[in-house]
Amino acid sequence: MVPMIKESKKARDNLSTASRGPAAMLEGYGEEGGPMADQQPTKLIDRTGYLAHKLQCVLLPAIENGLAEAELNTRGYFVLSWIDQPQPPSQKDLSRALRIDATTIVAVVDELERLGYVNRVRSTADRRRYDLHLTPAGRAALERAGKAVDGVEQEVFAPLGADEHASLHALLDRLLAGR
Repeated sequence: MVPMIKESKKARDNLSTASRGPAAMLEGYGEEGGPMADQQPTKLIDRTGYLAHKLQCVLLPAIENGLAEAELNTRGYFVLSWIDQPQPPSQKDLSRALRIDATTIVAVVDELERLGYVNRVRSTADRRRYDLHLTPAGRAALERAGKAVDGVEQEVFAPLGADEHASLHALLDRLLAGR
């Protein structure tokens, strides 16, 4: 014979609360005598990480749409932008700087080369390395893309004043320094 296990009232209450869903599980939190009487639960909307993620979810698709006119996507734009510097980067440099795996960088550079936006040139300092250079067509595409991104950013960040926008940019820059 199997002994009957007597269920406590607390166990029954916990089961019935759990069966009513996540909102029911938060009932009593922060209330006097509740499970977290001394703490208030943090709502998702109060999390900076969630807001940063939500901004990315709004911003990136808008940028993708803007870049379509320049026959680019965000990765292509990022790569062209990174190549546009006095010292030409290699694919490995791009991979590290943009945090895109090496195989994907090769595919993106192949596509940009096919479009006539980028040339691979063997490095004079290291024969194993190929430096990446913008072509005149690549520079023109980057200029068109930059204007498209400017328009998207103006629209998305319109609720901020110029000082607030500059402050947000500076804060993000500081948070991402060295990462």
